Amino acid sequence: MVSSYRPSGRSAYPDYQQVVQAYRSLRAQYEQLAMHEQQQAHRIAQLERALQQASQGQPPTHGQSAAVQEQVAALSAQLERAEQQAARVEQEYRAALEQTRQAEEKLAAAEDKIAALQAELDEAGDATEWRERYLRQQADAENFRRRQERRFAQQATEKQRSLLRDMLPLADNLELGLQHLAQDADAATDPRLQSYANNLRAVRQAFMDTLERHGVRPLAALGEPFDPNLHEALGHLASSEVPEGYIAHVVQNGFTDPDGLVRPARVLVSSGAPDAAALMGQQEQER
Repeated sequence: MVSSYRPSGRSAYPDYQQVVQAYRSLRAQYEQLAMHEQQQAHRIAQLERALQQASQGQPPTHGQSAAVQEQVAALSAQLERAEQQAARVEQEYRAALEQTRQAEEKLAAAEDKIAALQAELDEAGDATEWRERYLRQQADAENFRRRQERRFAQQATEKQRSLLRDMLPLADNLELGLQHLAQDADAATDPRLQSYANNLRAVRQAFMDTLERHGVRPLAALGEPFDPNLHEALGHLASSEVPEGYIAHVVQNGFTDPDGLVRPARVLVSSGAPDAAALMGQQEQER
């Protein structure tokens, strides 16, 4: 005698509960990231107030105070856009959770259909034929569940990457701000500019630590062989120190995560040592 099938409702699919819990965990992580961004915005506001107080004394030479203030304003705008993007992502995750609930309802309906088939099997007595129909229905339900899990996992990964890509320009701007300060001769002797530089380094480090917690790391490119899968070539640069086909200069850093490339590095590729005749001609023109 064929044993009777008893549908177990949602408990037959514990993995779906894990999917829901994973989505909620991701949403909590994004909320934590948004809170961290607010803390960074507060620190930038403190930098602005410090700049205003410092401007009441003797201002830095060469317009450095204004340059730093513009950089801080740009960073504040980047943070605001990142917070808006995080809010949109949270709404999309809520919609994805609703899709998960609907998928569970469809699976419950499939279980009901399987139970009905089992009842027909008991009544008809033809165990072989009806059991095959039952197993096919069960396999269809399992395949549907797996497809839904893969789709939701892909959506979660893409949403996370989209948010991270929108936040990466903030790291670029922080790096540019520090480079501008490093190029100024007064930055090494002016205490106020040194203080601004230290604060910008702290903000940059906090932001990079946030990316690190989400598995995002800078892509090492300088001096590496050019790889079109990881690098975007913006041009060539003659160099006697870097072999031909290797990266001689990084214009914009790239980033990776455990799933692959988040953003390619924008680079200049070495064309090898400069031609002697061309170098002499260039020197003559400079004279």
